[in-house]
Amino acid sequence: MIRVNRIRKQIGRLHIIINSDGEGRPTFSPIELTRQVLAGGADTIQYRNKSGSMREMIEEATQILQLCRKAGIPCIINDRVDLCLALDADGVHLGKADMPVPIARKILGGGKVIGATVRNVAQRQQVEEESADYVGFGPIFQSYSKELEVKPFGLDGVREVSRQAKIPVIGIAGITVENCREVITAGASGVAVIGAVANAANPAEAVRTLSRTILQATKA
Repeated sequence: MIRVNRIRKQIGRLHIIINSDGEGRPTFSPIELTRQVLAGGADTIQYRNKSGSMREMIEEATQILQLCRKAGIPCIINDRVDLCLALDADGVHLGKADMPVPIARKILGGGKVIGATVRNVAQRQQVEEESADYVGFGPIFQSYSKELEVKPFGLDGVREVSRQAKIPVIGIAGITVENCREVITAGASGVAVIGAVANAANPAEAVRTLSRTILQATKA
């Protein structure tokens, strides 16, 4: 098994998903939205494009990665291990239908962040053993950015999956300023958001509010 340098890696608490595939597409362009959320203090950016051409993804992800590098913030690519490798991004997030974690780790090596979507404790334990650095657990609430494949698991699901977790649990789906605190106090290490920021009139301020809420909940 490839040795993973977990100490060197820092998994952020507020993952902003820059969604560029038409589902819940924001008012702002992906590049402009990235600029604004970085100005607001986002600590992790995830680039997501399910339907674009490879050339489009390369062009957008390159610009987003450059902005993240300048800000000193990790940039993770959703789904596409090849794009992560080609652009030397900081890591990849893998969904249930994507490349298995062990194969992605073999390709990317121990220095890249690998996150994996999980739906229950057994899946969380599996990807922990397979060297994932964090898990994205959800859907927690009803999403307004994408159609859900399963019913939301709610806060009880967060508590169950977070209990005894050895790697950070990042909650996703339907996360808002109003319910973010509950997700953290239920045991999640952080949250990933799309609409709560992308659809805000002032994305930078939305990020600041979410960051304060996460910090306060963590200290509680």
